[in-house]
Amino acid sequence: MTTGFKKLTNAIQELQEHKSHTFVPVAELTGELRPLAESFNQLADSLAKEEVLRKQFTADFAHEIRTPLATLRSQIEAYLDGVFEPTSTRLQQSHNELMRLVRLVNELEKLLAVENPQIKLYKTSIEVRNILTFIEEYFQPAFQKKGVKLNVQKPKGEHWFIADKDRVIQILTNIINNALQYTPEGNNVIIRTDQSKGYLKFIVQDEGMGIAEKDLPYIFERFYRGDKSRDRKTGGMGIGLSIVKALVDAHRGKIEIESNSNAGTKVIIYLPKAGNTSKE
Repeated sequence: MTTGFKKLTNAIQELQEHKSHTFVPVAELTGELRPLAESFNQLADSLAKEEVLRKQFTADFAHEIRTPLATLRSQIEAYLDGVFEPTSTRLQQSHNELMRLVRLVNELEKLLAVENPQIKLYKTSIEVRNILTFIEEYFQPAFQKKGVKLNVQKPKGEHWFIADKDRVIQILTNIINNALQYTPEGNNVIIRTDQSKGYLKFIVQDEGMGIAEKDLPYIFERFYRGDKSRDRKTGGMGIGLSIVKALVDAHRGKIEIESNSNAGTKVIIYLPKAGNTSKE
């Protein structure tokens, strides 16, 4: 047992020194220490993955910032040197690059806000059809413009759930925007509801590009992007689903994603129904 404690102590010291791939050999420990060693190894593995994501984000963030800054710099220098005249068209191009930076900062601020443990939810009883009607009216113009069919299936009769209405709209808007963004023209996006043991389920299913199986375990990680080239074209920074996950967790709900590459994606959001006694 003493030998086992020494191995755990050494592993903890290595972890404190930020040494990656620090693990305790579980098979070499006594039965009493194995559960502790397994928990330590899981923690070390989790920290290693977080470090990989942090480094990836640093590289992605630098890339996202560098491009609009370089464009703005060249444009402004051209104005100052008299190479270009600051026409309305050219100023609009500069403004577009500036707004890319603003949107990036706004996304980061949203993520920080929803991950705050002191986040306030203003929960009320919400009727499902009211939410779906709002979503349908809000998104219909964008779907028509792209040529993607939006199919909102409203339930018969009244169905109530407990949630913060503005946050629910934020959750659904984010998910549906993703579905629209990655669904080709002529295909469909279906939005419907169902019920499951104290929860109301919102289901958003698209016929889009889908998500690679290798990326699914990390889809809710902050700043994780599976297809980086695709997301850079659309301006994504891998923050949207992290925001959704944080908001769903704050409601004591659940979220699941089923997907395959080139086979579409189904997102299922579980929110407590009216009368569900789950505690805050």
